[in-house]
Amino acid sequence: MLDCFDLLITNGILVSPELGMLRAEVAIAGGKIAAIAEPGVVTDVGRVIDAGGNYVLPGFIDPHVHFGNRRPISEEIVETKSAIAGGITTLGAYLRNRDGSYFDTFPEALAAVEKLAHTDVLFHFQIFHEHQLQEITRYAHELGVTSFKFYMYGAPNISRSVDDAFLLRAFRLLAELGHPAIACVHAENEAIVTHATAAVMGRPHADTLEEWEATHPAIAEEEAVARAALLAEAEQARLYIVHLSSKGSVVRLRAIRDRYPEVHVEVTSIHLSLTQSHPYGLYLKRQPPHRDASHLEALWQGVRDGVIDTFGTDNITSLRSMNQPEKGLLGARAGFPSLATHVPILLTEGYRKRGIPLQRIVQCGSTRPAQTFGIYPQKGSLVIGSDADLVIVDVEHEAPVTIERLHSWGDHTPYEGEMLTGWPIVTIKGGKVAFENNRVTSEDGCGRYLRRAVRR
Repeated sequence: MLDCFDLLITNGILVSPELGMLRAEVAIAGGKIAAIAEPGVVTDVGRVIDAGGNYVLPGFIDPHVHFGNRRPISEEIVETKSAIAGGITTLGAYLRNRDGSYFDTFPEALAAVEKLAHTDVLFHFQIFHEHQLQEITRYAHELGVTSFKFYMYGAPNISRSVDDAFLLRAFRLLAELGHPAIACVHAENEAIVTHATAAVMGRPHADTLEEWEATHPAIAEEEAVARAALLAEAEQARLYIVHLSSKGSVVRLRAIRDRYPEVHVEVTSIHLSLTQSHPYGLYLKRQPPHRDASHLEALWQGVRDGVIDTFGTDNITSLRSMNQPEKGLLGARAGFPSLATHVPILLTEGYRKRGIPLQRIVQCGSTRPAQTFGIYPQKGSLVIGSDADLVIVDVEHEAPVTIERLHSWGDHTPYEGEMLTGWPIVTIKGGKVAFENNRVTSEDGCGRYLRRAVRR
């Protein structure tokens, strides 16, 4: 018999990326998975959690969130509580410095994580200028940041676009750094978006989501995806396409990935569940925009057949008053809390409605993000020695979305009142119970910064 463990999860069905689906107990010691055993083998534990026949999954990893967009990062980092409530134990957060060096702003972000975070956090830096490009190698070696975002079209007054020559040079730098260095690219053709926006704004319009979609047509994304992949392949760099939104891009990527497999693709749970006809109107504005149901179904098909690798949220938490839809298509701002609903949406829309296997949900929601960003098998795994980050989900539990369930500083969601089936009931972070009985029980600062190292 095995003994001397801190925590035991019993009576659950493990969905392990490495072992498949099996009935087994998970024993935890020192914040790590210490044993996976048949029922009854483990004894003498500090606490036993009965999973009640539900599924036990590795903690989800959301590789795409934003902190510091609405408030200072020291205030927004509390949104990690919402992630814990939603079964997410690791976040990939994009930091933005429009003009200066990240050596100046990184300490504030690191301090916020160490003092207040409830999840582990890795950072991606958004690269806009030549001096930032020249510092990428130092960012990797000195700060442990190995993923960098580039906007082929940046939102006016928020982010800045880079041209193809800049992007090509960045790809060359990242290829020279070696694994897991990767370029995260917002793929939209700037000229097409600019022209389409002028066309919409130059005629009578009613400030609808359909009109917003017309300012960012699907072809702008598809063309940019193909162009980014071509440039990445030329330099043999790893490429990560963020928040894919269109069916044309899915079709295009099938051919691209057959030729060059180092193109990795993300879709958000928001784009997998909401369309441009949603009555939330410009409160739902985002870039890229929501499109019609044919695009949504194409994205799910991309999940099913392996074109899409990872699930994210692109979370920008905001108060309803911050969105300002009264300012119209160009003035309205994006954002609402989307972390606590991420896993329930994937289970409802993917597993229950479309028959996506739980193993595939876990692969895209945890394992592949960990592998893509260089933190596997520490994360995204259920094997001995991995971090004890787990979530127990009840795939039969149906409940409405409420503001209280979000555990967020944001005060609105387009899903409010919607019945979702499949909710996290217990989240374990670093071997400790962080969420149960609809309460976040983890402490401020229990999360860690995940420093990554490049290796050739």
